[in-house]
Amino acid sequence: MAQVVLADPYEMGIIASVIKTQMNTGTFGVANLYQNDYIPVPSSIISNFTVATFDGYVSKAVPFNNGPQRYGDGSYGVWSGFDWLMTGNTTPNVIYGLWVEDPTGALAFSVRFDTPVSMIDTFSQCQGVLAITFSQTQILTKLVLNP
Repeated sequence: MAQVVLADPYEMGIIASVIKTQMNTGTFGVANLYQNDYIPVPSSIISNFTVATFDGYVSKAVPFNNGPQRYGDGSYGVWSGFDWLMTGNTTPNVIYGLWVEDPTGALAFSVRFDTPVSMIDTFSQCQGVLAITFSQTQILTKLVLNP
């Protein structure tokens, strides 16, 4: 399972507050795929990532409109599905992961996929689910990529 890396400014309390606010509006920033072989760290910045350029690529809003759900332990969770399809055959990319910018344009978190995704033709797809669960003491994040 891919590890989600929170950017340094996004300490637990800050991201929980931002996500709670954004859950009320249904969105949390913008997701972008990256094509450079980079391993995110908490001090990563947006310029560390090379945005994807495959045919049909666009950044996507992150709609945490599936939730929030409150669990028995008092934590809350949201999840967001994503799906990118290649629309042509002229600009292939190998996708190593994604990053998410918050509504202000700052890096919120990033993910390096366990296995890079090859976007090479109109049958290529990068699809998955990003889930975030948070409580007063921790944030748990996971990304499940569909093959």
